[in-house]
Amino acid sequence: MKTWLYVVIGGAIGTGLRFGINLLLKPDTNTSFPLSTLAINITGCLLIGLAFAYIKKITPSEQLLFAFFTTGVLGGFTTFSAYAVETVQLFEARKGGIAIIYMLLTNTFGLMAAWLGYNLHKVLS
Repeated sequence: MKTWLYVVIGGAIGTGLRFGINLLLKPDTNTSFPLSTLAINITGCLLIGLAFAYIKKITPSEQLLFAFFTTGVLGGFTTFSAYAVETVQLFEARKGGIAIIYMLLTNTFGLMAAWLGYNLHKVLS
């Protein structure tokens, strides 16, 4: 029950951060490139890669903090569902080229960011 509560609180924080970034960037996926979701998801991939690199080093008492940050904050912050819907909206708006670029950038840079984050701990340690 305690872990669940930490994840819920972290999710609220992550979701609030994502919403705030979207307000600042004012995305309109029907007419423009969904930059805010791309930036959020790539940043989340980098941070979760870094977090999972450190999972081998955390103690049992740090498991709550790990669940809070990864499943909670980063789970609430990143958004595959918005990425999927924005892609569909771009195709429906006859912006297939932008949709394909968005898909390629999200997947390519998301994987690269996760790899970078996962390997960054070697430099930071």
